[in-house]
Formats: sequence, C-alpha cells, structure tokens
Amino acid sequence: MRILFLTPTFPYPLDNGNRILEFNTVKLLSGGHRIFLLSLIQEGQYQYLSHLKEYCAEIETVPVPGMGLWGKEANYSKRGLVKSLFQSIPYNLARWYSGEMEDKLKQVLSRNTFDLVQIETLHMAPYARYCKNIPVILRQHNVESKMMERYCQNASNALER
Repeated sequence: MRILFLTPTFPYPLDNGNRILEFNTVKLLSGGHRIFLLSLIQEGQYQYLSHLKEYCAEIETVPVPGMGLWGKEANYSKRGLVKSLFQSIPYNLARWYSGEMEDKLKQVLSRNTFDLVQIETLHMAPYARYCKNIPVILRQHNVESKMMERYCQNASNALER
C-alpha cells in the first residue's frame, strides 16, 4: 500500500509520546508499504530529516503555523480563546491551521496516488477534506476533551475556564 501520513509534529527526536508513536508506526509500516510523510516541523528540527529517510519514500515538511486562523501562534492565547466563542471552528483546531500545509497537501495529492491517508491527532483532521476518494484514518493519541476538562479545572482565571 501507498500510505500518506499527516503529522502535527515531526516524528523525531523521540522526546515525547506523540513522536515516539508516530516514528515507530512509520518504521513498522515501512517494512511492507510505501510511506509518504507530510509533517509540520519546528525550526530546529530540520536536522532530523535523515532519521526518517530510510523509512519514507517521500518527506515533505511545513513550518508549524505561526499565525493560525486568528493571527496568533499555535500556542494557546487568551485572544484566540475569546475569538473562538464566535467562530464555527474549535480553537484547538484553528490554532494549528496552516494555509501552507493545505497547499503542500494539495501538491502531494496531485502528484501521487495513495491507498490510505493516516491523519495523526485531531489537530490535523481539517485536512481530511482534501483527501477525496481515499480512505482516511484519524488516529487520536489523547482524549482531547478530557485534557481540556482538566485544564479548565486547574485554570485560575475565570475567562480561561
């Protein structure tokens, strides 16, 4: 099979659970399938591209969005949280949106055929709409609603809650 992986973080270095899970999935599946990786990447991570090259037929990266849909970094912001009350897109998705990622995905899809697209985490789910006529798997690493519930329980500021 030809599998396209979309990841919100580059799967190396192996310094957190998401990266460890994504890296090992790519490594394992590359034994019997052609893996294509499209990943968001942080500025200091380009040095790690070589760690995935032996497992991937193609690697494309896009910088982690600095502005998202609401003009703020991909980290949580009070401004973004307030704006989310008046938007149809949940803040946890919009803060990871990248027009550059959307464009790169369209390019990858136009020059390749895939049997499957595996989308890692809810943050990348909005990109599924471009994968027409291709089966898509969304793999959640965490229960996001539970994480947000815990955040709200521990937030001292009423507006943040």
